[in-house]
Amino acid sequence: MRHQLDSAEAIAAAAAMGDNGAASLARAQSVTALFQGMERIFASNEEPVRACNQLLRDVGGFFNFTRLDNIGERAGRLPNVRVDRAETERAEQVEAVTGAHYGGLFAGFSPSSYRDEPVRLLTERLERNGISLKEIAGRRVLDAGCGGGRYTIAWRLLGAA
Repeated sequence: MRHQLDSAEAIAAAAAMGDNGAASLARAQSVTALFQGMERIFASNEEPVRACNQLLRDVGGFFNFTRLDNIGERAGRLPNVRVDRAETERAEQVEAVTGAHYGGLFAGFSPSSYRDEPVRLLTERLERNGISLKEIAGRRVLDAGCGGGRYTIAWRLLGAA
């Protein structure tokens, strides 16, 4: 599929920039560009897959420009971003504790609390915000940061495509 190539090309272009400060800054800036681009795409009537693929190609092009134009040299050699060993170990500990917490948390859900409760809560929220369930029927929904997926399932059960 073409969209897999777009993603792979953007990732390869990001990696090809190296690990200097300018490359780190460019990658960090791309997060904002991707977020704003996705917001624009989903607020429009554009076909999202095609538009997202173009966004990825644009970001990959930005990475290639950054690398080929050697912006790091012109920016006065931004300092490299480095993470020390103690910081890496702390991050690994946080990851382990978070994994244990959420692994145990989601194991305790009953089928009803995993499926029925999110449907009820999402329905209430939509109604409070004046959004009819008929409005979402067949529409595509992005559930970014979906955690355990309870609300992703709820959107589908409420009729989203």
